Amino acid sequence: MVLNMEDICVQEDECPCLRNGIMYRHTEHIYIGCTICTCNNQKWNCIIEEGLSTCVLYGEGHYTTFDNRRYIFNGNCEYSLAQDFCGSSANGTFRVITENIPCGTMGTTCSKTIKVFVDKCILILTEGRFKEVGCTTGQVPYTVQQRGIFLLVEINIGLILIWDKKTRIIVKLTKKYKNAICGLCGNYDGDGNNDFITRNQALVGNALEFGNSWKISPECADATEIPDPCVVNSKMESLASKDCSLITSEVFSACHSQVNPKPYFEACLSDTCACNTGGDCDCFCTAVAAYAQACSEACICVHWRTPDICPLFCDYYNYQEGCEWHYKPCGHPCLKTCRNLEGTCAHELPGLEGCYPNCPPDRPFLEETSMKCVAQCGCYDEDGVYYKPGEKVPSCENCQICNCTVQGIKCNYYVEACLCVYNGKIYKYKELVYQMTDSMGGCINATCGANGTLDTIKYTCPTTLRTTTSQPSTPAPSSTGSTKVSTPAPPCVYVHEVCAWSNWFDTTNPSNSLGDFETVENLKTKGITVCKAPSDVQCRATLFPDTPIKNLNQKVQCTTSGLVCYNDDQNLPGCLNYEVRFLCCSYEPCDGELRYFPEYVPLTAVL
Repeated sequence: MVLNMEDICVQEDECPCLRNGIMYRHTEHIYIGCTICTCNNQKWNCIIEEGLSTCVLYGEGHYTTFDNRRYIFNGNCEYSLAQDFCGSSANGTFRVITENIPCGTMGTTCSKTIKVFVDKCILILTEGRFKEVGCTTGQVPYTVQQRGIFLLVEINIGLILIWDKKTRIIVKLTKKYKNAICGLCGNYDGDGNNDFITRNQALVGNALEFGNSWKISPECADATEIPDPCVVNSKMESLASKDCSLITSEVFSACHSQVNPKPYFEACLSDTCACNTGGDCDCFCTAVAAYAQACSEACICVHWRTPDICPLFCDYYNYQEGCEWHYKPCGHPCLKTCRNLEGTCAHELPGLEGCYPNCPPDRPFLEETSMKCVAQCGCYDEDGVYYKPGEKVPSCENCQICNCTVQGIKCNYYVEACLCVYNGKIYKYKELVYQMTDSMGGCINATCGANGTLDTIKYTCPTTLRTTTSQPSTPAPSSTGSTKVSTPAPPCVYVHEVCAWSNWFDTTNPSNSLGDFETVENLKTKGITVCKAPSDVQCRATLFPDTPIKNLNQKVQCTTSGLVCYNDDQNLPGCLNYEVRFLCCSYEPCDGELRYFPEYVPLTAVL
């Protein structure tokens, strides 16, 4: 046994490694150039990462395709960034959609939301957060982790997304997708000259025609040429030129021979001039960071940030007297986090700058919500909200109580937790919801029951007492008198029609059958209850939820019996995936109060 650098006794083959005068623990990882190296028995074991192809979208419409073709496209819509559903192929595995919205007032647009469609699962990056929609446990194996200023999503189909939570998205693909990709990121065939292939498989010569062909909704207006922002906002040009000259300065001199700075300088100039409405006015910093990232991809690390130029204050995350957090301009290997307990990543990705912790052995996991090193991790729900062990977790399922445990979120059924919704009001278990009468003199009480259903009890209403004759103990003024005693009449209840839309249902996949059949009968066979006679129906494509189906150029039947779409009736690759919902109506009391009238007028209540 020997002492390590922390004065702890370890086996001799667990001694630390030395590099540039710095000691590293046994099994610790570092980057040497673009190579990941691991400390093992006082020696560095280095592995060269397999090649990944990269597409980048940053700032105000600046694209670099997988085949390294640069262009500018400013469209205000959702666009297909990359997908392997190309041409007549119906056997794709993913789609990456970017939602571009205006940034500034000069016609430029920025990517603000990224959606990834894998199987029936949708992964969404928006407003600085990650969330999933329609995913079942284990359906799409992926990991999500904070890597410096980036959110890193690795999907086990060979797809990686690196997002700076603002306007920069980096898409990486493994070599298995070569010659199988289409969209704004090009066709990934090794030749940038033929990247401008439209959705209709036509090779075009300009970015506008190419970009417009990949919009998701046909209702969006086509993008048009916009004037040079520095010409429109000429007062900003000199200041922008001065700031952006950082890219061509001595600071990046080591990178100039590897990555041409000219297009990045021009992009910086344009974005800085166009950034005139606040909020996203870190356009300059994003533009310079994009060049620094390109240098890192070429294995050249540049420490360009300063306290005055786009600073990152990592000391913010250090609490008390701690000094665990530091800025690393060229990234850090895969970390153990509460989203990635093993600290293993499918691909080691250098160059992801930002703030990184050195978590101590007694607190080895980074909790990415509080940005603290912890000994025990809690749970993340579907929206990415973090809960500490022992905390209650809100449940979308009725009659459930959920808690965060060391094994994850655990939910149990409790009938006392059941709630009922009636006329927009929420009732607790066993609480009286309403009272009413029928036309046969019967009374009905409805209470909130198990599973959110109403339990009704029918009984005979109190009727008006018969006229009786009583013999008073004191002689009455009349020799033949009678006293009428009556109870209040039973309540008369007004009813009204109440309608509500069901959830959206998507139970069949057109790629696995003859088409898409979201019918009432099919739903029932899958245990989904729909009202007997829907009053209306709505149908939509899951990929184009805001586009009316009549504009999708598909032959689809959408009736109150459900949706029917046959693959043979469509152009290749067949039916889109559709979902339906139904409008269900019933008659209910106008309110929950008993109302008495001088005379009882029977009213039939429809239940």
